[in-house]
Formats: sequence, structure tokens, C-alpha cells
Amino acid sequence: MRLIVQKLLINKGDTMKIFKKIILFLASIMITASAFAEPLLLTTYEAIPFMSEKNLGGDLKHGFFTDLISAGFDAVNIEYKIKYSPLKRCVFDYKKGKNDIYFGAIPAVYLAMKKEEVGLVVTGHYSMVFNYFKSHHKNGITFGDLGDMKEYTIGVRNGSSILPVLKKADLKFDTVPREENLIRMLHGKRFDVLAEFDLIAIFLTKTRFPESLSDLAHTQKVFGGDAGIVYRKGDKKGEKAAQLFEEGFKIIKKNGVYVGLAKKYFGDEFPRSILVKDMR
Repeated sequence: MRLIVQKLLINKGDTMKIFKKIILFLASIMITASAFAEPLLLTTYEAIPFMSEKNLGGDLKHGFFTDLISAGFDAVNIEYKIKYSPLKRCVFDYKKGKNDIYFGAIPAVYLAMKKEEVGLVVTGHYSMVFNYFKSHHKNGITFGDLGDMKEYTIGVRNGSSILPVLKKADLKFDTVPREENLIRMLHGKRFDVLAEFDLIAIFLTKTRFPESLSDLAHTQKVFGGDAGIVYRKGDKKGEKAAQLFEEGFKIIKKNGVYVGLAKKYFGDEFPRSILVKDMR
């Protein structure tokens, strides 16, 4: 008995540290569990591979950003429901207060709201580029200004946000309704480059032509933007949700979930530029 007491006294410092950690952990659970009377209502839109209402199959779930946002809230034990709507309806319904948190491409919110009306938690970045296969263009592709791309035939998705840019630069391009067809046509040399977000091109190549993933290359960025969650300033529930999400986001950055999701969707050699700055 005396030996046990002596060991407890010797390890008293460590025991107190562990005890404090347990108390803090239990307190965090109690705080987050009682933060909201009902599950948070999150809103977003379909944009594969970023957000998808349907399970994408295999070890993939509902898209990189959806899985990331879910992991952040899960890390702090916040219950939530996600509603998918067409993009414009999504952001205008959010403006009207029909949902607590919006997530997705942050610039989309500015279709309905002013920048000073909202607060942000940035969780990643995306870049619009010209994608190509190195084996098709041995010397690579770069440009000083967009006029330098006139020698190339460009494939682009119907309705893409880069279409006005291509038209203004008087570049020749073919529009295709589905991204799946675009990557197939790029792979088959039906056009020289694909004007698309780098992550979409990576995902489509990884899922349809995995043997060519290391052959895929990208030009410098044409334009880009941030993705993350948005809350309405002055909305106490939304502000509290964003604060708790930030805590959860710190956790999943530290425990490897954040980078793990990027690897799962875009491969081990994914562009580090998609991550927030402190994780690159």
C-alpha cells in the first residue's frame, strides 16, 4: 500500500495534467452540445468534386469541401443538416435567413450580399487554369497574357465562369456540357487545353484516367478565389457557429484530417496551393 501511495505522489504532477485535460475535454463537450437547441442548417450547391448531395462512391463521400466542413463541425460535436440548392437560390435563400451557414465558393455569396454584410472562415483556395497533358506538349505551356493562348484549341464547360474571359481575349474554344466529356476529349487530343479549375481536372483524371494523373499539368492561374463558410454579421447563431467551426478547423488541421481529405480526392501530389496558407 505504501508503495502505491509513493508512486502516486511521484506521478502527482503528471496525474494533475491528465486530470486537467480530461476536465477541459468534458467541458468542451458540454459547451458544444448545448450551443444550439436544434441542428445547424447549412446550405450549399452541387459542384463535384467539391460538394455533392450524392455519395461519390468508394472511399469518397460528398465532396472535398462538404467533407471538410462536416469534419470541422464534427470535431466540436455540433449537429447540422445540409441543404443543396441551385447556386443562385442557395445564396439568395441564405440572404433571407433561411439557413444559418453557407459554404462553398465565397465569391458566389456576393451575387446576393455585400462584402461588409458577411463574415468568413476560409478553408481553401481554387484556381482557374489551362490544363494539359505533358506528353501532348513536350515543351509545356505558359503565357504572358491571354493573347499568347491563341495558337491552342481550348475546351471549356458550358456556363463556365471563364467563358467571358475567353471571349474577351478572342480565343478559340469548344464548349462541352459535361466535365467528364471534357477530360476524355483532352485525353484523346480533341483539343489542346482544358480551361477549368485545377482541382476538377485533377479529380476527373484521377477517377477516369488514373494512369495519366502524373502526366497532367497546369499553366499559371488565370483567376482564383477562396472557399469556406460564410455567416451573416449580427446573426448571433451564425457567428457562434463560425466561432465553433474555427475551433474544429484547427483540430482537423492538426490531426491530419484536412490534408488527408485533399489526398483522398486529389492524390498524394495535390497542389499545396489549395490549402490555407499555414498548411502549405
